Amino acid sequence: MPPKRGRHSTNCPPHQNPFDPLQQEAETLPPTPSTTPLTMRHEEHIAQLTTQLTTLRQQNSHLLEQVQQQQELLNRLACEVNTLQKHPTQQDAPTPSSPSPSVATAVENNPPPSPPPQPTLVPSHQHHFDQQLDPKARKRHQAAVRALSPPSDNQGFQYIYLNTRNRLPIGQVRKNFRAIKIDTNRLLDLHYPVNSVLAILIHNDYTDTFMTQITKIGLTTMTSFNPCDPAHLHNPKYKALTTNQRQVQQKQTVRTRMLRILDHLRLPVRNAVAKYYLTAGWILNMDISKTPRPTIQSSAPQQRQQQLPSPQHRPSPTFPTETSAERAERHSSPAYQALPPSAKAFADSCFSLSTI
Repeated sequence: MPPKRGRHSTNCPPHQNPFDPLQQEAETLPPTPSTTPLTMRHEEHIAQLTTQLTTLRQQNSHLLEQVQQQQELLNRLACEVNTLQKHPTQQDAPTPSSPSPSVATAVENNPPPSPPPQPTLVPSHQHHFDQQLDPKARKRHQAAVRALSPPSDNQGFQYIYLNTRNRLPIGQVRKNFRAIKIDTNRLLDLHYPVNSVLAILIHNDYTDTFMTQITKIGLTTMTSFNPCDPAHLHNPKYKALTTNQRQVQQKQTVRTRMLRILDHLRLPVRNAVAKYYLTAGWILNMDISKTPRPTIQSSAPQQRQQQLPSPQHRPSPTFPTETSAERAERHSSPAYQALPPSAKAFADSCFSLSTI
């Protein structure tokens, strides 16, 4: 009796379906290439870049520390050099060739990779020379430098007017200016044309510096002040004068004041200021030649005070005289007839009538 066949035939290999042609065809196909090696290469490259970035960060941190140490070392060395320059005669002060132990230890522990550029610790010659002088000698030195310098392109003078609260003595005014760091030697004249107005005569080259200093403390200048305005004539004895007469009298007052100011100025500056007064119309052309020129000896300061008379005893300016006939002839001239009434009155005030 033949043996019975079960569900699986013994002639077929186990776990194989002979009726599945797709599986047989798949077994005959070449294997599909795997993408695992490419992914592994990318991961290895990323790991290398991460390692390099970490190394660079560590090196950068180390270099920053070295730079900071070198900067601290340079600061300490600069402090010691400044100390040696300020106190060169002290016995216990370290010399530049033998620095202090702390600095030497710092140099050994942190040697600089390359010599850095040395900072400029020594001031300029002119600034160093000015620092060695006392204030009076420094001012004389600066005045000598200005005298030997070429002429300025901004020649001329000008008055700056300040509205003040009180009328202080001129010495106190100069002291106040020195308190706000203003060189009073550059202030050629200080006077009060009226009670509450201070007039300051300065050179045009010093105008910007002066205006900057007074602007810092909140002072403002008067730009529309006219010293020849007859409104400034407050003397009661001139109250009955007419408007033209008051204007002539105020001009004469300004002229007398300016001539007295010229008496106090030194010769090199006096002529230049006189030309400025003449251009402004405050003095006449004849006043320039009559301005006194006292000889001042620089080696005798006591004689200087004796040669210059005090303002109380200084004589008033003299005026040219003319006879009645000369005045009548001058009044009949066409040039005089063409003048306005105020100019005629001012011209008459410049001549005194002779009694001879």
